[in-house]
Amino acid sequence: MSLCILTLFAYVTEASEPPDLLGMPIHARIEAVRQIANKIEIDGRGDDWRGVPRFADPPDQTADPSRDITAVTIAPRRDDLLVLIETAGDPSPQDLAFWLDLDLAGDNGKSFQIGLSRSGNHVLWNTQDGATEPTTVQLSWRFGDVVEIQIPYDVLPPLKGTPRPWVRVTAFTWHVADRARIDTGPAVASYRLVADPSLDQPIRTYSGQARAIPLPVGGQWHVIQGENGPWTHQGIWAYDLQRVDAAMQATGAIGSRDNKAYYSWDQAVTAPVGATVLRTRHAVPDEVPLTPENAGPTNEVFLDIGGSTGLWLAHFRENTISVRQGARVKQGAELGRVGNSGNRTWPHLHIGLWRLPEGRVTLPMDFQDVRVSLNPVEDDPWQRDLHRWSPRSGFLVKAIGN
Repeated sequence: MSLCILTLFAYVTEASEPPDLLGMPIHARIEAVRQIANKIEIDGRGDDWRGVPRFADPPDQTADPSRDITAVTIAPRRDDLLVLIETAGDPSPQDLAFWLDLDLAGDNGKSFQIGLSRSGNHVLWNTQDGATEPTTVQLSWRFGDVVEIQIPYDVLPPLKGTPRPWVRVTAFTWHVADRARIDTGPAVASYRLVADPSLDQPIRTYSGQARAIPLPVGGQWHVIQGENGPWTHQGIWAYDLQRVDAAMQATGAIGSRDNKAYYSWDQAVTAPVGATVLRTRHAVPDEVPLTPENAGPTNEVFLDIGGSTGLWLAHFRENTISVRQGARVKQGAELGRVGNSGNRTWPHLHIGLWRLPEGRVTLPMDFQDVRVSLNPVEDDPWQRDLHRWSPRSGFLVKAIGN
């Protein structure tokens, strides 16, 4: 089954969690789910998962029911990670039919990949370290009405750095003989179910006060790279935003070289505050996605937002920028459209603050009045409404009321 575009097929949490879960303060929500998760038994049934947020995937009538993932639930406890996979039919009896991508730490989207073997010798890839050969690992698991897995953290190679306060899992099914992916379920994230958990991983300290601005885009966006990120943000304060679907993918056509296939393409970018336009560039051609990075110029808008602070927005679509140098723009005025120009891999928006007048030092930035989520669904049970939030990679963010 192909991945579904979020705006067409919304993956939703179903009524397995208590009706008032969203009404609880966030720490109370985590504690309520933790109490349930601590009583789960790995027996291949899944009836004791009721109350742990469940994320559904509409059945695919053309798919093999035994490998058609219809729901995924996770419970990252203190010492282990529990995963529940539901399928349209009885789970496939084939070896290595079910796989998990585990995003436990870091900024690259996944840390480990596990293939579930009927023999009990489950295949483990350490994707964080770029391993070229798999190892095997022993896990508690049961194939019954559902697939249940218990993954102790201590069977995984030590993670580099401090584990994040949340975990994300993507389950998919595989046909070994054909070497083909059959179905990909929703990417499911949860805060770690521990007593009194932290909610945000730390960022670099800053001696001053970060400037808070509204989001310059509408709808929900994934922070694909934050400050001091692993790819192009090393040593700087900067943020990359993209639209994603329920599998946290930037496009439903994985590997596409067509800009129009990406959800971020041609999305409107607006002025988050009233500002003066210091500089623009608008005629750089858009690059083909997934081609080598281009260190050349990008289509851009650089704004003076007051307080000796400049706001730089980059990777606009060619010839869509609607403001010119020296102009005064009002808050909410459209600046241009997201494109794929300059140093990029696929369409996304780069945003960052710079100190004026020299414009050579980056500054930290907060987003103002936003809803922060772990899952790209309308009523994510882990969402938080915050007056100001320092962006971290991996989260989803949208303006409150948007």
